[in-house]
Amino acid sequence: MENSTFEPRYFLGGLPSRKKAILWADVLSTGTGKHGFSQPWKGYLQAVGREKLFREVMLRYAYDKYGKLLMSALAFLRGVSPIQINNLRCLAALYDMGVQQGSLSKALNAIKRRVAAEQPADEFSLTRIAVEERAKKASSRWRADCLSRRLCILERQPVSVSLDGQRSRRSNRSSYLLRDSSVKGLDRYLVG
Repeated sequence: MENSTFEPRYFLGGLPSRKKAILWADVLSTGTGKHGFSQPWKGYLQAVGREKLFREVMLRYAYDKYGKLLMSALAFLRGVSPIQINNLRCLAALYDMGVQQGSLSKALNAIKRRVAAEQPADEFSLTRIAVEERAKKASSRWRADCLSRRLCILERQPVSVSLDGQRSRRSNRSSYLLRDSSVKGLDRYLVG
């Protein structure tokens, strides 16, 4: 792409192919980790984000995609342990796992084995087993990062992790918001 403007020639039949859309967005991305956007697109995207309809669509997408992954993880864990997972921090760690890594499917057998062997005593122990085993199934480059990110949510503080020669210490400045509280009726909110 020669410039940073939207060019219809990069799209097929009016709709972007995923590969072309990513290429276009990558050209516009700036900063460390390419988390920023160049102007005027930054302003355009911020304006769209202020639109109520856009926020509603994004919220519905998050419910539909990641809420279903969370509900699936909870159903699986209910099938391997009688422990109910209701704590906000445990739910947030499992939700985050769905956002970053998708489902538990790659780690089901490992989770079953550990739960049977360790007999976790509480929802934090059960959640930790799930996120540890799922993190181990990530690409070796990202295993420590995946686990550190999840443990930071569970512990509400940065947690250093070393796996397969990789080290990570993730922190989240908003982790103080994750109160040690129970969530009731989660399925009412995530099943739509």
